[in-house]
Amino acid sequence: MSESKRKQGHDGGGSNKRGKYFQANKSAAIPLNSRGFLITCLGGKEFQASREALSVLNEYYEKACPAKPASSSKPGGGDLSNELEAEIQQLKTEKDHLFNFHKTNVNGLIYISMKTAEGPCPVELISSMAADVKATQQCKSRLCLRFMPVQVVCYASLDDIRKASEDLVKAAFPAGDDIAPIEYAVVYEHRASVTLDRLSVINAVVDHVPKPHKVNLKEPKKTILEEFMNNCAVRTGLSGVMGMGLGVLFGILMGSMDGAGVGMDGNLATQEKQTVRQVARQMFTTARSRSWTYAKGFGAMGALFAGSECVVEKMRAKHDIWNSVYAGCATGGVLGASAGPKAACVGCVTFAAFSAFIDKIMDHD
Repeated sequence: MSESKRKQGHDGGGSNKRGKYFQANKSAAIPLNSRGFLITCLGGKEFQASREALSVLNEYYEKACPAKPASSSKPGGGDLSNELEAEIQQLKTEKDHLFNFHKTNVNGLIYISMKTAEGPCPVELISSMAADVKATQQCKSRLCLRFMPVQVVCYASLDDIRKASEDLVKAAFPAGDDIAPIEYAVVYEHRASVTLDRLSVINAVVDHVPKPHKVNLKEPKKTILEEFMNNCAVRTGLSGVMGMGLGVLFGILMGSMDGAGVGMDGNLATQEKQTVRQVARQMFTTARSRSWTYAKGFGAMGALFAGSECVVEKMRAKHDIWNSVYAGCATGGVLGASAGPKAACVGCVTFAAFSAFIDKIMDHD
């Protein structure tokens, strides 16, 4: 096979397969206030897995809501072939409007929303699927790994989480003196989203659960699953702004100390005696210059690290200490690249080790 054919093929060394599946897509988003399914799949097979998932979901939706038999318009019956064709076309049209596929820009993760509010909910469909798989011992999917029902999608803020979870919790945990208490647990998971406090999010949902029901982390009867995702652009921007703020404070501190090096009593042999006003003016000038310098450096460092960590976490589809190590190496390498390859390697190793150390101290979960 020639070199040009290998480059054009889907399995050759020069294929565009990686660019096809991992290109940035600004329109990729999970619609708010929707319900559906968060599905993990083999990395790089998101589009094939979406078609497979749609086929499986349509199958179980038809089992839960079987189609009504078509009634003949003529008393004596009509053309059977035309009736069958019309019924098939109707079923295809209904299927096209049941589910929608949405990109997430996360490696090995897709989202399928339900367009209709009628019929079985996502939990009922997944429960039926799980029961069928357990009974038959046969996997219904080749590329999809895990189906997670999503009852509601909201913005990742505490206020929106409280509002979105209120109705769901009331429906799952009814109140009343004659109601048997239900033992439950809360599972908190997040992907590329570390800005929310875990305990605050859990409390925002648990506060809606009535008192008769109890928490049982070992053997719960019901489990409240909370999944969070973040946008890399937003995370990078926020980290850059926070880094600049820290740089300004650090620059003010260092500039003030440098400006205070010239005393008012003339103890330094190389400096003339200065008044309080002159010293204060010099401290302010030095602090302002240092603040801008440190702000740019800390801002670039924070944005590079946060953006690299977010991209690595999405590509690996894992949340562990290695994300910080890879992000630290990338950040140190970029910051030291202007001084040459040796400085870039030293910066990569140094930042990676420092990131791993900080990650261990913060007790990475």
